[in-house]
Amino acid sequence: MLGKNEIVVVGAGVVGLTTAIRVQETGRHRVTVIAETFPTDPKTIKYTSHWAGAHLASGIGADATENRIGTETFRAIWEMSAPGSETEGCFLRVRQTQFYAEEQPEPHPLHIMPGFEYLPQSSLPKGFKSGIGFTTVDIDTPKYLNYLLARFLARGGSTIRGTVQHISQIIEGGPHVFSNPMGKSTGDTSPVDAVIVVVGGTQEPDDWHPVPRERTKLDTLTRAISCYPELVPAKSNVDSHQVSVDDILDLVIEDGCGLRPARKGGVRIEVELFEDAQRNRRVPVVHNYGHEGSGFEWSWGSAAMVLDLLNDALSIVPDSRN
Repeated sequence: MLGKNEIVVVGAGVVGLTTAIRVQETGRHRVTVIAETFPTDPKTIKYTSHWAGAHLASGIGADATENRIGTETFRAIWEMSAPGSETEGCFLRVRQTQFYAEEQPEPHPLHIMPGFEYLPQSSLPKGFKSGIGFTTVDIDTPKYLNYLLARFLARGGSTIRGTVQHISQIIEGGPHVFSNPMGKSTGDTSPVDAVIVVVGGTQEPDDWHPVPRERTKLDTLTRAISCYPELVPAKSNVDSHQVSVDDILDLVIEDGCGLRPARKGGVRIEVELFEDAQRNRRVPVVHNYGHEGSGFEWSWGSAAMVLDLLNDALSIVPDSRN
């Protein structure tokens, strides 16, 4: 390990773990992930990645950087989801349809997705003017997050549980000022026996309520069955039965919400140099946060950008090694 750079990744969500893997697998760095919560922990509002519906729908927009991040991420996960791959069990390739209350532009931003098509008017639910279909990937988020953690550890990465109050704690003291190293993951990653319907969700700026709101849940389910009444189990009196949200409530396994890591300026991926006065040196900090609801969709692409920025920064700050 002599001569390797000591790299610390703060956070063990999908973005943090993917970034840690990218950096660790170069073989040029010694990487430690410091986080308050890991994929093996019980679900909590503070760890958003567990709650993600996590399907990929990466399109082409006005921002070239975001386009590249999304395209690279989709390519990586599409390969991991390939039939027969070792990671196939973390994913499900599915046909997705989207309905709109207004006409959509041509070409549609999602026209790059596999099997993209505009849906005929005759196939649209009542009240919608246009629709599209394409093939995408759904992610079994707990299983995938545990895979990422296991992959990182298997390549020689380290994990430490700790709450980082300020980046200066790491710059001045290194990763080992935080105690309680976790060791290897012991989470259950056995195959699942069923596919779960994820219905939702919503995003509300500056809403810190720690549990799902009942009115939001009922509104979401009501609108879902209006488009897909087949979500309601078949009834013996189906011809006369009026479908309602009460017919589906008993099927709800779990309600959940998480805090999306959003910022008003959008995702931040850039380098900032911090001074370490005790050692008279500068330490590069590569920011990679604020992905909001696009953490899974942008994870591998943003991690690749971070690696490029990190290598460039280390080349001009040679005294940053611990």
